Amino acid sequence: MYRLNGALGSPYSLTMRALLRYRRIAHVWVHGADSRDALAKVRAPVIPVVEYPDGTFHNDSTPLIYDLEARHPDRSVRSDAWPTCARAMPHSTLRPARGSIRCWRKRDASPR
Repeated sequence: MYRLNGALGSPYSLTMRALLRYRRIAHVWVHGADSRDALAKVRAPVIPVVEYPDGTFHNDSTPLIYDLEARHPDRSVRSDAWPTCARAMPHSTLRPARGSIRCWRKRDASPR
């Protein structure tokens, strides 16, 4: 079983927790003072730290997500369809958004 060491105030810890819950991967959520011991077992002492069932410790959310995808292919969170959709979208649909952002910048820069 995986052990996720993190903190309630850490968006990366909560993202990993949500990922494990969504993917239905058995894990234990360890937070607060109980999670500090795991920081000594990784190179960069940042949370979240995941202890794998084999006893190894890993951190850094993005590599963890990719590794869990490889180990547990069910209920994937990766979508290979979005780059195709972005390429199929005509560029003319993006122009109004750019113009409105320009207007927001002018409004924000003007004295009140």
